[in-house]
Formats: sequence, structure tokens, C-alpha cells
Amino acid sequence: MNVGPLTGLTLMKFIENKDVFENCVNEYFKRVDASGKGGISRDMLCEGFGGFIVPESEPQSKEEIERVCDTVFERFDKDRNGNIDRGEFGSLLREIMLAMAQGLGNTVVLVYLDRDGLLSRAIKHESARE
Repeated sequence: MNVGPLTGLTLMKFIENKDVFENCVNEYFKRVDASGKGGISRDMLCEGFGGFIVPESEPQSKEEIERVCDTVFERFDKDRNGNIDRGEFGSLLREIMLAMAQGLGNTVVLVYLDRDGLLSRAIKHESARE
């Protein structure tokens, strides 16, 4: 793991670059949708949370992950079919990143970065633009 500087603006620029952000969404969706059926079940999402959505944070308890998954399905499974499709997944990741960006504002924080994590990609995206 590496350490990198992160601001809300870094995340906003990453999200606003639709091509780059959508490529990440597609990649992460394929990782979690291991079956390739085009939808992520609650169980698949709960397993995925530990693997890529919040890799830069401390490990969460199984109960906490399950509560988060319940909340995610309530909020993002718009058609209530028991699966998060690609579009719903993109909305989920966008909302997570926007919330982080708003929380950070202009404050620079140093974060531990997983090499394939979204925060790492946002910082790399900003570095490539400079």
C-alpha cells in the first residue's frame, strides 16, 4: 500500500471525467458480478465490499457489512428485482465518491491507497492531468 494526498477536488475531477469514471465502474462491476449475469446479488455485493469498495478503510465486521448492504439495496435497487444492475452500481459508486468529495472539501488528507482502489485511481487521474 502507498500513501497519497486526497482532496474533494481530486474526487470531483475523477467523477466528472465520464470516460475514466465509467471505465472504473465497468471494471468493478465485472469483478463483483463474477457470474457474468449482469446483476449483483446482495451476497455478491457484501463479498465485494471487503474487496474493493472500501479497501482503503479498516476492515468492517460482518454485521456492519450486512447493514450497509441492506441500505444499499434499499436505496439503489430501483426496480426491486433483488439485483444491482450496471446502472444502479454506477449510481452507487458515484454517490459514495461525491459524499467523500463533499466531506473532504478543500482539506488535503493523506490516505492509505490500495493499488486498485477508487481513491488510488482518482489520485493517479489527477496526477496524469498535471
